[in-house]
Amino acid sequence: MTEDSDRRPAPRESENRHRLSILFTDLSDSTRLSGAMEAEIYADLLDDVRLAFSTIVVEHGGTINQYQGDGLQALFGYPHASEHDGRRATEAALEIHSRVQQLRHKYAAHGAPGLSVHSGIHAGQALARQGDNIAGLVELFGPAPGIAKHLSDNAVGDEILVSEETLGPSHHFFHTSERRWVTLKGRAEPLTIRRVLGRTALRTRFEAHAQRGLLPFIGRKAELRWLDEALAGMAAGLPRWLALSAPAGVGKTRLAEEFLRRAHDGMPDATCLGPSVDVAQWRAARPGVRGMPTRIVGGEPIRALQRWRSRLRTPRPRARLKGGYPALASCRAGMQRCD
Repeated sequence: MTEDSDRRPAPRESENRHRLSILFTDLSDSTRLSGAMEAEIYADLLDDVRLAFSTIVVEHGGTINQYQGDGLQALFGYPHASEHDGRRATEAALEIHSRVQQLRHKYAAHGAPGLSVHSGIHAGQALARQGDNIAGLVELFGPAPGIAKHLSDNAVGDEILVSEETLGPSHHFFHTSERRWVTLKGRAEPLTIRRVLGRTALRTRFEAHAQRGLLPFIGRKAELRWLDEALAGMAAGLPRWLALSAPAGVGKTRLAEEFLRRAHDGMPDATCLGPSVDVAQWRAARPGVRGMPTRIVGGEPIRALQRWRSRLRTPRPRARLKGGYPALASCRAGMQRCD
């Protein structure tokens, strides 16, 4: 007997599964607007809204996948997923809503005094294949796109609805409503969602963790001493790239948090960008540090580090942590090992 797996069609070369954060934003009350406005003016309005969509999505590292009438579908995490995709999608939605509100004065006299959009955001696995003019840049299969569209359809003007699983650890960057549950056709369990109200003052996970109280830090004295030495070099105006790499769960984020806590008093401009992605970048705002990237998006960290190393013309680091874990690495000339 032939197994079911043997009867399944072979995947196309362009097909891949991705975890995506999907943003769907739609123009509110579009039917009334199109009837109340001259066709040319309504077309200008859509052009302005789409320009805001496309500009802001790209600025936040997303991909414009498809325009559906007066709505937009944008993907965050394609083709390379990041733990920050949900946060970037939510920040993009907030900025899109703000930009559209700024258009109200331009179109108020033409029948759109309360111009607004509404948005839904959901993250999940989807099968992606090369699209076309009808399906969009990427054709998606799976429930995630439909859920994002459903959340958008259920939102009212100026409202952003996001599934709780989409924000995950990034929820502390946003003011949100209390959770509520919606029932979706074809989904066995209700979906937990929140309304996004705005950004908090927090910029990094370190700030969020420090606000609720850091756990006592134990051990890793050698690594902290090495980091302190690198920090002293940055304070002296020498460029530094530091990469922290180790298996999941050994404490990379907590080590970065402790380093920043110790560094803050003597060097308040030091920040950590993405401490728990593949590469952690510490950047000191000093006059001698020029051209260093201030933002890394998606799958770029390793390539960005390689480009920066080549610009500094320094040897490839060969430091290793005790116990066989990959090393804390520096692009400083002469830094060959860390004991």
